[in-house]
Amino acid sequence: MQERTNFSGNLKLRLPQSLHYALANRAEKEGISLNQLCLMYLSASLTEHYLGAEQFNRRLEKIEISSGSNEEKLFEELQRLNDDVEALKPLLFKELKEIFEKNIRSINDQMEALSYIYPIYYGKSKFPYIKTPSAKVVLRPYYSQYVDYKEVAQLVGSIPDISVAYGDFDYYIPIEQREIDRTRVMSIAINLYCRFNDLFDEVRKIKEILRNAEYENKAQLLVKPCYMYIDTEYYLKEI
Repeated sequence: MQERTNFSGNLKLRLPQSLHYALANRAEKEGISLNQLCLMYLSASLTEHYLGAEQFNRRLEKIEISSGSNEEKLFEELQRLNDDVEALKPLLFKELKEIFEKNIRSINDQMEALSYIYPIYYGKSKFPYIKTPSAKVVLRPYYSQYVDYKEVAQLVGSIPDISVAYGDFDYYIPIEQREIDRTRVMSIAINLYCRFNDLFDEVRKIKEILRNAEYENKAQLLVKPCYMYIDTEYYLKEI
């Protein structure tokens, strides 16, 4: 395998006029530049060997389906996904450092292409965010039961790196495919943002607190996969 340092990142292609015409029309239809369209197509063709943002989401969806209520299997699968993300981090950070050091003008195009290879999200901030697997504890109320948000937040308030929110929404599933019903809207989700190695113990602590408060009489306690964003700027400063 050749060294990455042997490649400049600039590639000239000779292609049939008809293909050039077709690509230009598709780019115009999609409202993006021709360069961005070509980057998207080229990146997408390599995703079987990488873990792009969409692939990451599909992995989480499969984990939820395959693990069901089996928490041991859930954490085993999350561990595998986390291992895959960790394996990609050095390559991602090296590429990001080169992009920002060279002050490449087409940053948006570059980030779009990288999102097909790595689990990143690029918004309004200068640096992209990397997706990492996590878990959430969900209180899904039984019919005619009510779960008090403020009470739950107070009960688990001593546990660091969490957030308590209304609703059980799986953001790794496309919005048009999400199940949204009364029980999900009325649910309370406790999202964890701790180090992955601490995830299992933190989930156990939360469940123990809720059981001691007899919340199992009011709601079903579920542990589900989710993800969190980490700003890559923090890692790039360490390189």
